[in-house]
Amino acid sequence: MTQKYPARIHLTEPAERYIDQLGTDLILGNVELHQLPPSLLQFHVIAFNEGRASLSGATDTIERLEFECDRLYAEVCRRIPPKEPTGEPGWHTFAQWQKIRADMAAEAGGQFTGGSLVETWVAA
Repeated sequence: MTQKYPARIHLTEPAERYIDQLGTDLILGNVELHQLPPSLLQFHVIAFNEGRASLSGATDTIERLEFECDRLYAEVCRRIPPKEPTGEPGWHTFAQWQKIRADMAAEAGGQFTGGSLVETWVAA
């Protein structure tokens, strides 16, 4: 026979604060897992395993994308850019692109006073 639980389980305020502080202290390293009572240790282990299981597909995706980034970077580095303009609009040599990027970074970095660096970069 399984026990029926309400839609939302409530703890007393002192218990809620105590468990919250234990979680914070676990993260900070002030409390070790072996110090937890078996009931809280069980919650921790279940949450850890659920988190690991939810990331299993993401880890494969991240590794695949990192491999693809490395492959594309190697391809770009392998190619020798043309020395003469191709006549396409916005065409620049590799050295010109590097200078454009460096100028944008210097300008954005000098104007950055906090907030979103992306917004500062786009505005530059």
